[in-house]
Amino acid sequence: MPYMMGRASVEDYAMFRKTFEGAEEMRKAAGALSSAVFQSVDDPNEVIIQVEFSTADAAKAFQSSQELRERQQQAGLKEPARTLVVNAT
Repeated sequence: MPYMMGRASVEDYAMFRKTFEGAEEMRKAAGALSSAVFQSVDDPNEVIIQVEFSTADAAKAFQSSQELRERQQQAGLKEPARTLVVNAT
């Protein structure tokens, strides 16, 4: 199963989380099957995002989408998330 994984530093975790949860329909429209956020125990504003897709092509399309870049700005990311499309093995 392919995933898009992202790592980011955010200005305010609560604001990020609210924006992330509000983007669920956007992720589903892009073909996402599920998503999860992991928060660093050492820095609460450091997050890892995992989004599952049915195909690597769908994950790559989402990864490069303008809508994702806009949501990242709305969510208060200090800089664009570093993302990678991976397969679970």
